Amino acid sequence: FELYLSGKSLADIFHFMKRAGYATKYGEYKNWSSIRNILRNPTYTGQIHFGEIIIDDAFEAIIDKERFQTVQKLIVDRARPESVTPFKSNHLLSGIMFCGYCGARYYARNSGKYGSYACYSRTKQTPNMVKDPNCKNRYWKFSELEPIVEMRVRELLMSPTMAKEIAMSRIKEKPVASNNNAKIEKRIREIKKQIDKLMELYQIDGIPADMLGANINKLYNEKTSLESMLTVETESETISFDLLEKMLHDAAQIWDFADVEQKRRIIRTAVKRIILTGDNVDIEWNF
Repeated sequence: FELYLSGKSLADIFHFMKRAGYATKYGEYKNWSSIRNILRNPTYTGQIHFGEIIIDDAFEAIIDKERFQTVQKLIVDRARPESVTPFKSNHLLSGIMFCGYCGARYYARNSGKYGSYACYSRTKQTPNMVKDPNCKNRYWKFSELEPIVEMRVRELLMSPTMAKEIAMSRIKEKPVASNNNAKIEKRIREIKKQIDKLMELYQIDGIPADMLGANINKLYNEKTSLESMLTVETESETISFDLLEKMLHDAAQIWDFADVEQKRRIIRTAVKRIILTGDNVDIEWNF
């Protein structure tokens, strides 16, 4: 788990375990998929499954749930297709760039004297990736865009204060949604009680069914409307700061000596997406 959080790939970890002589109860590790199976196994968090029944804290965990959930998120992020082509892209930013005008993805384009990143909507190379056929967002040469992103990522790696400020700003935003949800959920509970009360009155006092139906429908429609207003808070979409701090520290140690593949893994761990709007490069961090 520590190796994966530090940016190592499944293959890297597999080879490390082989060299170090580690084995499973069935013998030596056969391939990298055995590493993935371990990383995705909730048993290490103290959880036991009996069919559809899940028992938490059945025994002492050796991996805390927060660390486990962060690893699950990274597994999904790193498995995302980085281009519509079947081969693996060798370009640093493939898979995380989006057009700020039309919302389409940017992709690595090798035509011309210099390779560039381009909006699918503008080139229309892949019709099903086009969001707006009239989009005119600019091309970015690899040599222009990559140094900008590398500089900002390196600045983050070398500045724990900067990372903490970003994480804290996210935390400050959450209570607003939580407070709104609390008010909405309170009203939903009140509506449920009112519906239960009406049903109870109907059974005891025999109030007319048409009156009951009209009142229940009114309450039910309000409840449905309120439920649609609830803000879904997905904590697993972001990485906790404690884990992030360690990951950034580990990444900072190797950044200046990292090859393209290592830098790609570090960037995909820290960066959720890059929004390109004209000459502006906006980075949404993954925490």
